[in-house]
Amino acid sequence: MPLLLGILFIGDTSAFDEVSRASLGNDLLKGVSGSMCGSTVTKITDGNPSTGETLFKTCREIRFKLPKVSNVSGFLYIKTNKWTSDKLAIDFKKVDGQVKTITYNQASVNSNNYIQVFVKDVSEVVLRNFDDTGAIEIMSFELYEGNGDEFFYEDIKELQPTITYDSVTFSYKNPKIDFGYLRIYRDGKLIVDNFKLEQFKDKELSPNTEYKYKFVAVSSDGIESKGIEKVIKTDEKPNLAKPIKPSNPTITPKDGSLIVNLTNYDAGVKVKGYHIVVDGKQVNDSLVTARSYAITGLKNGQSYQVQIKAVSAWNIESDLSNSVPGIPQVQVIPDIAFNFGLSDLMESIKNWFGGIWPIVAFSIAIPLTFIVAFNTKKLFLR
Repeated sequence: MPLLLGILFIGDTSAFDEVSRASLGNDLLKGVSGSMCGSTVTKITDGNPSTGETLFKTCREIRFKLPKVSNVSGFLYIKTNKWTSDKLAIDFKKVDGQVKTITYNQASVNSNNYIQVFVKDVSEVVLRNFDDTGAIEIMSFELYEGNGDEFFYEDIKELQPTITYDSVTFSYKNPKIDFGYLRIYRDGKLIVDNFKLEQFKDKELSPNTEYKYKFVAVSSDGIESKGIEKVIKTDEKPNLAKPIKPSNPTITPKDGSLIVNLTNYDAGVKVKGYHIVVDGKQVNDSLVTARSYAITGLKNGQSYQVQIKAVSAWNIESDLSNSVPGIPQVQVIPDIAFNFGLSDLMESIKNWFGGIWPIVAFSIAIPLTFIVAFNTKKLFLR
């Protein structure tokens, strides 16, 4: 008596992939004869979709023995609406006697769609009409083979980690087809087996340490995926000490504003930013992480007391720095006084030109001498 491995009822194709035949690989049943009620049938596997076989309630199944024991990665069938029945079951019989059954209550919906499955060591396939009141006509049935050592189950998707200093929580999407469970490894060691949820939390980790995780999905038939790997690094352990009081900022006055310049200092803990306080009131909406901050909307000539406080990476605030006064002011271009007049300027230009005139005259005289000599020579040679 064969052992029933699993029955899957399917009413739509939303979970399946539709792909072109060219990419499906080897059709295990191409040209293979089947048997139905003691007769040999070939029309379903002859590659001609215009010929087929009808499964009546009195003769309701067709059996195909595979040429060799194979891994099955998917199948495709074509069904007509000639008869009233729309119920089709497909049995995958394995060499160890187990049977995996896929059952369709609305077979027409899936007709001519590639259906992905993962079944290892299949020796026989049976098509069954399980409707006691009607018949079903199948025109074609194609069975595709997994690629030997490359026959893997599909992996999880959308893997995302949420990391703290001593834990990591992974969220992901499990495969929809024939999903069995997950095997989860940390640094090459299996830490969780037979895990079926779509969220996994690993606790009691060391702070500031790198870990390598691997998630392997396993089908209901025991087929493993290649696995998805993710390297994470835990955060630093929280330091809840208060940051040391900041040193005084330097202030640069501008028109209607003050520029607060922040300097690095040893706060004793990691600092992620600063708050700016003017006359006892915080003026920044979000944490200041830049090295300078402009306080705008101030009145020129009015004195303001500016302070800062540091915020650690764990949101612990320091004490306020000492107050530093700042007075916004308009930047004025100073007047420049000249102690000479226009006549002095003209005299300077005359003296300058007088100094360079001999040089200019000499530069002109040399080429002019050659020109006069050349023309004189031509005059006597005529």
